[in-house]
Amino acid sequence: MPYEDVFDRIAVQAWSEAKVQAWKVRTTSPNDYLNRFPAPGERQAVGAFEGNEAQAFKQRLTNFQSKGWPLSPCWGIFSLVLPNRTGQQCAAHYRKTSSSNANAGSGQQQSSKAATAAAAAACICHHHRQLQALWAAPAAQRLASRVDAWLNAAGLLAAPKSQAKASAQPRSSSGSTALGNTPASHTGQKSSNALRQRATVNPADALEDKGDMEFGHQVTSIKILHLRQLPGLAPRNVQPYAPPPTPTSLGASSQAASQTRSVQYTDSLLAFDLARAGSNFLGVLMNPPVVSTSGNGSVGITSTQLAAMQLGSLKLVASGLLCVWAAKDCLAEVARCMSMWGFKYVENLTWLQLSPNNHPLRLPSPAVAASHLTLLIGRKGNSDLELRHQRCPDVVIAPVPAHGLVPEAVYETIETMLPDATPALKDPDNHAPRLLELRWGGAEASARNGWSTVVQKAASCTGDPCS
Repeated sequence: MPYEDVFDRIAVQAWSEAKVQAWKVRTTSPNDYLNRFPAPGERQAVGAFEGNEAQAFKQRLTNFQSKGWPLSPCWGIFSLVLPNRTGQQCAAHYRKTSSSNANAGSGQQQSSKAATAAAAAACICHHHRQLQALWAAPAAQRLASRVDAWLNAAGLLAAPKSQAKASAQPRSSSGSTALGNTPASHTGQKSSNALRQRATVNPADALEDKGDMEFGHQVTSIKILHLRQLPGLAPRNVQPYAPPPTPTSLGASSQAASQTRSVQYTDSLLAFDLARAGSNFLGVLMNPPVVSTSGNGSVGITSTQLAAMQLGSLKLVASGLLCVWAAKDCLAEVARCMSMWGFKYVENLTWLQLSPNNHPLRLPSPAVAASHLTLLIGRKGNSDLELRHQRCPDVVIAPVPAHGLVPEAVYETIETMLPDATPALKDPDNHAPRLLELRWGGAEASARNGWSTVVQKAASCTGDPCS
């Protein structure tokens, strides 16, 4: 059965507004959360219910019907016994397979809203211990912190702007004032409108029926007015702030990091024996770009220097990707070098470079000013290598960071494209790095999980030959 990781960073930042709202109320209204998500940390199953899953659904349906619990407002709780499934998936399966769906729906409509609300509240209270335990585990709390950070970075958790108070609106006239200012010819009509009784609703019956646009059926939302939260559900504890790790220096801390994350330094990367970096990497990233020999002061190496490295004769990448940055006037030369080494073009990534004031850069170039770099990605070796380039961006818009560095999104794109490198990213202490970065310039390098880095300590490297 196929699965989808709905808690992956790319998937999280693509959530709909309804999913973001369900995530926000995951602790105060877990039924709404479970209606759109599986249990914390679980991947979501894709496809029809089959085998044991269909049998578990039937048993759960029989249990609900025997206890008199309503289905429509409690599909999230219903899905608790079905791993990797959401309440909406259970509702869709019920509509597809239940032959008595129409009769059941009419019977629920005949019951009063107050009775439905009471039965739904009883169902929620019966399962409150299971609902309370959803976010109690440390792994679930780490997942919540991680997802919140991704949503904040995408601006999806920002509080809506409060609407301004309409103080300029005139107050409505009372019935007596309206009648007093009404002409005699309109007194009968005005008195009928002013004295009309307003319909009132008992708070116990305050149920709101909302059409679910995603599934096309009616879902009843229950609002409990006399409780701030469900019995037994405690708010999520806020973890103490932990400062982010600082970049390692060339001192003792850098040496310790190099032993576990394989950070090596050299005076000249062009003269460095790349065989010392390792072999059989899944991906190699070369920074900074290949530039022309026009002497315009651009930071990078020339296409001649790139060809002299003879990456094709080494075993850095037996089966994987080679990623090389190139200026727009050097794309053809870089493509020829990669083809000469046995790499076939599969993808590219454009980095639109911004200045500190968020304006595109206007760097010198032989023809017109340059404001972007292109990352050419070539593939070599086994055709069965798993790639996920459909989930990667085509353009990254970001300022130029410190010398020798590239935006964080570039590393994340390469890591997403190569899922076989995931074990080393998540558990670097027990898995050797599968990704290699060749970095020109920069006096220090931070240790990134799953990456082996070779850094040239020279302060700069221009279009002229590097020493």
